[in-house]
Amino acid sequence: MAENKQFNNKEPQMQSFADLAEELFQWSKEEIFPENVSGDAAYILQAQRQRLRQKGLEMEYDMTSQDFFAEKNKNKRDRLFLRWKCGGDICFTMDSGRQKKFPVILRLCGAAPWLGRRYMVEQLYWKTEQGTDRKKILRRVAWCFGIGAVIGFLAALYQILIQDSMVYANLITDPVIGALFSYAAYALIQLGKLVVKSIRTMPLIRKNNQTAMEITSIMQLLNQDFSFSLFEAQMVDLLQKVIYTADISKLSQYEPEAREGCLEDIVHCVYDGNMIYRGYRRDGEKCILHIDIYMNDIYVKNSKIRSRRDLFHMTVCRDFGNHKEKNWSVQAMWRQCKKSF
Repeated sequence: MAENKQFNNKEPQMQSFADLAEELFQWSKEEIFPENVSGDAAYILQAQRQRLRQKGLEMEYDMTSQDFFAEKNKNKRDRLFLRWKCGGDICFTMDSGRQKKFPVILRLCGAAPWLGRRYMVEQLYWKTEQGTDRKKILRRVAWCFGIGAVIGFLAALYQILIQDSMVYANLITDPVIGALFSYAAYALIQLGKLVVKSIRTMPLIRKNNQTAMEITSIMQLLNQDFSFSLFEAQMVDLLQKVIYTADISKLSQYEPEAREGCLEDIVHCVYDGNMIYRGYRRDGEKCILHIDIYMNDIYVKNSKIRSRRDLFHMTVCRDFGNHKEKNWSVQAMWRQCKKSF
């Protein structure tokens, strides 16, 4: 794997995390458990491995690049927020030998508190990397130029052979003109798609930006050290627990008696980066929040592998009167029908 590791701070403790993404790739192949991972992150890795085996799948990361960044919380110096930018493929192999690859550009995110002697990753999740795949765009542009040039050349050849045209210079000019027209058509189509996508996603982006401010303003009244980055990691981490846990009745942070059966078909989930605040109420010392989380999930059912964008509605609760209990729990959760968002 080609790696480009960047450090905001040269502390050895931060440098020790630079290879964690590589260790996760090895974990998927050789079951060598990553170092510097404990708590919820370890639980989720093992629960996902169990789900994959239940479905008769092997999952491998074929990442071609990796960038590592580490930064300290400005308000709280005993915690690191870690990010790895990874590009490549996620490959699923079934017992029958059939494979399916998903080309991805992802960001692996982690929150690592200081545990006395070293930092240990407690929350770890995949997040969709916003941006464009330059290689994919260049391939499409090359195809556009190529197709346009071929059409222009065939048109010039038709004029010479069939219509007895003597303008042989068209064998050069027509392919150039065809390539330019083909690219112009492609550019207009992409521009149209971008405009439509921007119109559709603008309300979601606006609500997502407001969510961080709204939740922070509420939670700082209860906890002056509140960090939205940590809260975001905890919510995605909690959602992953609910999705991957084999026996949901044994998950103490999940209060409902059952979960939706469709969640048992998810073998890999990626946070979309959008979390929407829906409401808040107090019940004594308990803080109850209503939030929406957008995910990109991979399902396996009846030997078919498919990807799907999901919206999960969650009601989470934390008792601030109980100083021993620092975890959030799920009071209610359901997946919204895809057609309605």
